[in-house]
Amino acid sequence: MSLESCPLCGGASHFWRTLSDRFYQQTEFQATYWRCTKCGSAYQNPMPSRDLAATFYGSGYWGEQVKPGLLNRLQAHYVATLLRWDLMRWFNRMNIKPAESFLDFGCSRGDWLALIAKRGVQAHGIDGDPRAVEYARNTFGLDVSCHQAETWDPAPDQLAGMAALHVLEHTHEPLIFLQKCHRALRQEGRLLLRVPNLGSWQATWTGTAWKGLEAPRHLWQFTLPAIRKLLSDAGFQVDRVSTWSWRDGPPGLSSSLFAQGEPTRQKIMGRARPLATLFYLALTWALTPVEGLAAALQKGGMLTVVARKS
Repeated sequence: MSLESCPLCGGASHFWRTLSDRFYQQTEFQATYWRCTKCGSAYQNPMPSRDLAATFYGSGYWGEQVKPGLLNRLQAHYVATLLRWDLMRWFNRMNIKPAESFLDFGCSRGDWLALIAKRGVQAHGIDGDPRAVEYARNTFGLDVSCHQAETWDPAPDQLAGMAALHVLEHTHEPLIFLQKCHRALRQEGRLLLRVPNLGSWQATWTGTAWKGLEAPRHLWQFTLPAIRKLLSDAGFQVDRVSTWSWRDGPPGLSSSLFAQGEPTRQKIMGRARPLATLFYLALTWALTPVEGLAAALQKGGMLTVVARKS
């Protein structure tokens, strides 16, 4: 068996598995992953070019084409509730004061950033897809610009806080991106980071069906040891870690077990199935205690970290 050095920790890594886009079916690209025997993370090898990776995202990935209707309104209310229960609580822990500057990198449609802006915070957003940027600007009137992680060149020492939720697994060079985050933050500024947890029960139980894999869009599959090392190498001190997420944990498990019911998947594939959606939502609530138990043992499906520039 051939081995090579893990780009994250330097440990020995080997071929793990080859995966297709079984979840959203937007590309025929076959992603080959290698896994590290030391930190447990995985990465695509060979890594697709940036131009090729940009073709993996189909229309509807950000829900920018949502149509009116009772079920869609219920889904919007559900999403807004989870934003308040989950991400706004994390935002509160960052102690960002009114009039201070906050950046959401990978802000997508801007739903969460709009809630932050209502706090009086100088809320800014960046996303790599112009469709998401246009939606955030037109729908919420947000200050959002279009950049890729590789082209982002932040001014130093400007931000009181920033978030990068479900961004790192999409970047070609995660350490360089985190170093940019470190430069953008002022002293003692805080970074909120979230990635799927390859060390979770979800990943173990559901195997290649795990939603967190989302090949080939996820170039990296992280574990907590790898995230800690990356943040330390970038100059951060970890303040808080959790594997529980109201918004992403139970829904991730539900998507792994009943993919056809996920609303985003239906929109991307153009297959509206209201009954499947209702069953999916019910399954998500039913699985919440299971995911809660996993998270209590640090085996939840998502890694959420608050790190401080020190």
